[in-house]
Amino acid sequence: MKILLTGDDGYDSIGIQLLINLLKKDHQLTIVATKEQQSGTGGGVSLQEKTWGETEVNGIKAFWVDGKPAEAMEFAQGYFGSNSFDLIISGLNWGENIGYVINSSGTFGAAFRGIATNIAPHALIISWVTQKADWYAKEKSNSDMSKLLIYPGGMIKQIIELCIEKNCWEKEFVNINLPFNPTDKIKITKLQKDITKYYKFPVEIDKEKHTYKYPEQDYINIDFSKADLEIDTNALMAGYISVTPIAIS
Repeated sequence: MKILLTGDDGYDSIGIQLLINLLKKDHQLTIVATKEQQSGTGGGVSLQEKTWGETEVNGIKAFWVDGKPAEAMEFAQGYFGSNSFDLIISGLNWGENIGYVINSSGTFGAAFRGIATNIAPHALIISWVTQKADWYAKEKSNSDMSKLLIYPGGMIKQIIELCIEKNCWEKEFVNINLPFNPTDKIKITKLQKDITKYYKFPVEIDKEKHTYKYPEQDYINIDFSKADLEIDTNALMAGYISVTPIAIS
C-alpha cells in the first residue's frame, strides 16, 4: 500500500522512525509532517505563507513543513494531489488520544485534515500511554528502538494489518491507543463522550493571579467491576489496546 506517515512530534520523531521499521518492507512509505514538535495544536491552521523542505529519514523520502500538523496535510494535498495514498498513519504519539477531546490532538488533527482534503480514504491514529514528562521531548526517554520494536511495535504492526484486512471497518478513521505495559488484548471500542470520567476535573483556577492549571493527579480512579469496557478510556485503563473505528458522519 501507499502509506503517508505523519503526526505532531516532527517528521523525524521516534514514533515515525518506529513505523518506518515496522512497515518499510511491505509498503511504500512517504513522510509529510511538521518540522518541530506540535503536540496539542489540534486541527489549527494559519493563512501565513509557510516554508517546507525535502529530506530522508531512514531511507524514506520525507517532507517537513514549518507549521502545524493540519498544515502538513494541506501541503501534502497540494504537492501530491487527491487520492494519492491508500492510507494515512498519524503517530506513533507519546501519550494517549482518547474520548471526545481527540479534536485537541495534533496527531488526530493531521489525520482529520488528510481525510477532509481527500488525500486517502482512511487514516489510523496511533498513540501509546507514556509518562507525561516524555510527551514533549524530541528524543523520547524510552527510545531504544530494539525494545520499541517488541512493544509497542509488535502489536502496532498486527493492528495495522488488521485494520487493512477489515478495510478500517468501513470507517474513515481508526483511533488506536496502547497501554504502557505490554499486552496482546484488544477491545473494539467507542469514544468516551464525558472526558471527566477519565481525566480529573475541574481545572485548578487561581482567581487572584488569573491563572489556571490542570490537576497534579491527571486521572480519576475507575471501578473496573462496573466500567463499560466498550468505551475507549475504560478499556485502556483496564490494560487493553483500544481500537476505535470512527465515521465522519
